[in-house]
Amino acid sequence: MNGASGSNQSSTSNTISTSEIALMRSLTTKQHCALQMLTRGSRNQDIAYVMDVAENTVKLHVRAVCKKMGVKNRQQAATVAHDIYRNIDSNEYMQLSG
Repeated sequence: MNGASGSNQSSTSNTISTSEIALMRSLTTKQHCALQMLTRGSRNQDIAYVMDVAENTVKLHVRAVCKKMGVKNRQQAATVAHDIYRNIDSNEYMQLSG
């Protein structure tokens, strides 16, 4: 993964890098939602239903997330996100995701 890995540590957390924080801040609310569902293995159709949007809109969100993360596909995005979610404090995540 290109975008979310880094060696600098945030002053607010010992487990998430500054580049991962920047990545999380760069995602829109809809992108956060789509990414969370990707990490749970949801299909685009299921994500669209939950978000109350068209399936093509979900595809656009997933594509945008992959681009921001510097990965090639949804599986890689889910893997990177899972690692970030595992290491981030839930309160910190709430602040970063809006």
